[in-house]
Order: sequence, then structure tokens, then C-alpha cells
Amino acid sequence: MTEDADIDRLSQVLDDRIGTRIRRISQLIIEAKATALRPLDITVPQYSTLLAVKHLEPSSAAQLARTGLGTPQSIATMLSTLESKGLVSRRASPLHQKLVEVRLTALGAKTIDEADELAADIEDRLREGIGEDQFDSVVRIEKVARDLLR
Repeated sequence: MTEDADIDRLSQVLDDRIGTRIRRISQLIIEAKATALRPLDITVPQYSTLLAVKHLEPSSAAQLARTGLGTPQSIATMLSTLESKGLVSRRASPLHQKLVEVRLTALGAKTIDEADELAADIEDRLREGIGEDQFDSVVRIEKVARDLLR
């Protein structure tokens, strides 16, 4: 059996699996967002973190980790990167001695607004391309997966 035949056989198996299709769609969306965000000098994970900070501000690294963005350690690393870019600031909370608040800087607020416009455009074009009936099907698939797989 040749390597090409093995790859073709594997592709046939994987192409028939919903997880493969969902992963491919997710990768396409991430790649499109990465390309769109490149001029702003941020990555898709940085965009996601900035978006969470914007909507949860003031937040803490632990709160951001609980949203599913990553582990507390990976969030701490991400926040250090965003802080070094001047997009977020961290300071001790006036209400809780051990809590460090994360806030957007003026540059961070400007950057996330621009980035979210670019990312939302990608999502909007895809949603328009598949139509509302297909979008509703995607929502139903997510609900079924949540109910069956948890």
C-alpha cells in the first residue's frame, strides 16, 4: 500500500466525522481572523483576551481563566505580553489586597474596538453566506453536543 493510498483512506474516514468538519471550520475562521488582525499586531488569542477584558473590566487573571481562555498560568503569560504592548494595565485592587485588576489602556481600548470590528465582519460574512436556517442548525448542533457529551 502506498503512502498516498493510506492518506486517502484516512481522509475518507475523517471526512465522515462531524468533529473533523467542525475543527476544519474553526481553523478556517481562526486563520481568517489571524490574517485580519495581523496589521494590528495582535494574535487571535490576544484578541480573545482583550475582548474578555473589555467586557469583564475590571477583571483578574483568575476571572479570565474561568471564562475558558486558558489556565491561570497561560493567562498570566498572555497578560504580561499584552501589558508589554501597552494594551492592558495591572494594578492592585483598592477593594481586595490580594487581587490584581486588569484593565484596558487607551491603546488597548482602541485596538480591541478595531480588532472586534474586523473579527465580527468575518463572522458576519460567514453567517450571511450560510444563511439563518443553517446558522440555526449550527446552534442546534452545539446544544445537542452539550447535552449528549457532558
